[in-house]
Amino acid sequence: MGTINEKAATRAKEKGSNFDTYSGGSRDARREGEGYGTEQKRDDRTHSERASVLTLGKSITGGMLRQLIADYRDQLAAKKEEINKLENQIRQANDEAEKLQSRIQEFEALQSQLEQQIEENE
Repeated sequence: MGTINEKAATRAKEKGSNFDTYSGGSRDARREGEGYGTEQKRDDRTHSERASVLTLGKSITGGMLRQLIADYRDQLAAKKEEINKLENQIRQANDEAEKLQSRIQEFEALQSQLEQQIEENE
């Protein structure tokens, strides 16, 4: 039978873990070079790569928002133009409807006159 560390290493390998074991305990192989045990590598956040990533993210997001705003303004302008065209069409249709109504009244008056003449001639 093996030691506790050997058993832990076997279980870790069976599960596909990236942990190495050694007599001093276990450490994550991916973190090698960042520090051992309780010792931690500290980032200077003011000069870290993360700050530039956040700045880049903000500029990308800001650019995307500016583009979205511009796109929606264009769509709004197109809809307003469409509304104006439709309003013009409505005005024209109303004008035509008024002309048709006027013609109907003229024909009704003419019909009435013809009926009167027919009655008078009979």
